[in-house]
Amino acid sequence: MSVGTAPEISPWGVDDGGEILGRMGDSRNGPGDRRPGAARPRGGGGCVASSEAVVVLITFPMDADVRRFASTLVGEGCAACVNVLPEVASVYRWEGRIEEAHERQLLVKTRRASVDRLRRRVLELHPYDTPEFLVMPVADGDPRYLAWIEAMTGAPPVEGGGA
Repeated sequence: MSVGTAPEISPWGVDDGGEILGRMGDSRNGPGDRRPGAARPRGGGGCVASSEAVVVLITFPMDADVRRFASTLVGEGCAACVNVLPEVASVYRWEGRIEEAHERQLLVKTRRASVDRLRRRVLELHPYDTPEFLVMPVADGDPRYLAWIEAMTGAPPVEGGGA
């Protein structure tokens, strides 16, 4: 996949070797900046045996503004990345009836310490009364990617910034 064809909401692509690629020209997006001359972190290869990273599953209605929802979670530091998958069909029981809905599945990367803050924001922003919110631990991962998740979801951004 070339970097230029990555979806706007998810700036990552993967090359043929499975390496994460960042959006060209913006090293702030993550650990995979491929610009000529860009510094590329090198680390002691291998994976980390345990991680504070988690992936949160959330479904979102097809007719709602998923880009705004995802951008808000990332912009507020609740999530490092939100992958928005194509339409899925969900079949479930609700209020005694079997229902079917067409939704988008979101994969939200964050860290365990940010889950409560993420949950509060999801409950405030999500159009469903009872949104899906399933937290799955990450058992392993590239140390650079895990460090990036940690860095992106550390302390919440301060309004007005300024150092």
